[in-house]
Amino acid sequence: MSKGANATIKERDAAVPAFIVVRHGEDEKTILNADCRVVMLLDAIKDRCRLDREAEVDLVDEKGKLMAVGDSMNRYVYEVLEDRSTFIALAIEKENGEDEESKKFVPLLSAKTMQVEYPTIYANLETLSKNKGKNGKGQKGRKGVTRRNSRLK
Repeated sequence: MSKGANATIKERDAAVPAFIVVRHGEDEKTILNADCRVVMLLDAIKDRCRLDREAEVDLVDEKGKLMAVGDSMNRYVYEVLEDRSTFIALAIEKENGEDEESKKFVPLLSAKTMQVEYPTIYANLETLSKNKGKNGKGQKGRKGVTRRNSRLK
């Protein structure tokens, strides 16, 4: 079928590759291919944010919904995320070891940009963070996110 002037909008959209936009750093926007497995997307985000490969990352949409893409590592990105949507990259810090109940979500987008453009999400990140110990109180000590040495010195 010809993709000329008479092509329908649906046909033209099918010819455009699937992608998402990920915000990170000092107001950076990165367009990433959504026609790949989630594990590859997360590796690309870690690379763009200069995180170690062992670091854990996730995404939050612009409405504040945690996407939990790590639960779908072998699925295609377009199956779990809405095509052409914008997401904010988050690092996952684990407090006191590997306990699932002590995760903290840290935006990889600058605090200034978060406060200006996403104040509700910025304020609600503590709610997203599962930061309760066995006794229901926050615990001290944190396994932080390790960044690679900056390539732009």
